[in-house]
Amino acid sequence: MQRLGLIAALFACLLAVAGGKAAVAADVKLATLDWPPYTSPTLPQNGMVSQILVQAARDSGYSLGFGFFPWVRAMRIGRDDPNYVGYFPAYWTPERAQSCNFSEPIGIGQVGLVQQRDDPIAWQQLTDLSSLTIGVTAGYSNGSAFDALAADGTLHVQPAPADIDNLRMVSRGRIRVAVIEKSVFDYSMLTDPVLHRQREDLAFNPHLIAQLPLYVCFKKTPEGARWKKIFDAGLSKINLIEAQRAYLATLVAGE
Repeated sequence: MQRLGLIAALFACLLAVAGGKAAVAADVKLATLDWPPYTSPTLPQNGMVSQILVQAARDSGYSLGFGFFPWVRAMRIGRDDPNYVGYFPAYWTPERAQSCNFSEPIGIGQVGLVQQRDDPIAWQQLTDLSSLTIGVTAGYSNGSAFDALAADGTLHVQPAPADIDNLRMVSRGRIRVAVIEKSVFDYSMLTDPVLHRQREDLAFNPHLIAQLPLYVCFKKTPEGARWKKIFDAGLSKINLIEAQRAYLATLVAGE
């Protein structure tokens, strides 16, 4: 029994040491979410924009760590937790501008509608969608114009916890359309087993809701401003379009 107790104590010490190393490994931490292919703990280099940010930090002489949370919690932790200097990937909104020092762009999001391939939606103005129930993901911005029309009730939105839930709702005919970013749509159709079997049933509407840059929201504090400057210096050395294209090509090749 004494020997077992000693082994257990030694194992606990090893875990504590390992945990301590993990906690101090990075010079700075950002909060984010599981939003493949942009960011995910299950993807190589933690995702497409995560690897861009790691490179930007490294080029400026720092190491970067991530905490992965549901999106609403990630925003709160990135804004309020002293262990984090911000969160990503965020679209610019007037509300976020009150609490964010926005970085230079870290990617470009093409926001549009997923629909049934045999039931396409023809629209030109956002108000043309007012007769539909539109799936959205809770906590996401979909561009200032869409968000304003959703807020005043012109557009009827139905929030879901995650993009994948909306894709499944459209695939089952529960709703006709849902808002999603194109790279997220393409990746989900490629990797989700159920959706992959239904890939001929769903389509991305060619008319975009918005084309929006993605940013890091650094805290609106002197520390946040300092880290924004550091990361912006690294980002200025990176061709975002080439980096995204190369990463996506690697993922497709891996499939």
